[in-house]
Amino acid sequence: MTEADIAPFETISYEVADSIATITLDRPEVLNALNPAMERELLQVWDLVDDDDDVRAVVVTGRGRAFCAGADLSDAGAGSTWCAERRCGVPRRCVRATSRVTAAA
Repeated sequence: MTEADIAPFETISYEVADSIATITLDRPEVLNALNPAMERELLQVWDLVDDDDDVRAVVVTGRGRAFCAGADLSDAGAGSTWCAERRCGVPRRCVRATSRVTAAA
């Protein structure tokens, strides 16, 4: 999979420089809280990381004053537990990508 194969990201940004991939959570207005769109994009971006043999390390960060506030329950409806119900795939997908050095800050 290449970046050309997927729609532009709306809730994250992704760039590679000097063999370091940087994934930035980009919803600062809600402290980068995870919603269904961000979950989809994070799963897609980890596929890009896996497919790029030039990437040797990954940095995951958040734009604004917070890294990530957790699940954005307001986005999916009041009281929703979309991430727990669906067993959100992002944490498992991040663990599977450990063939490269990964730091989240």
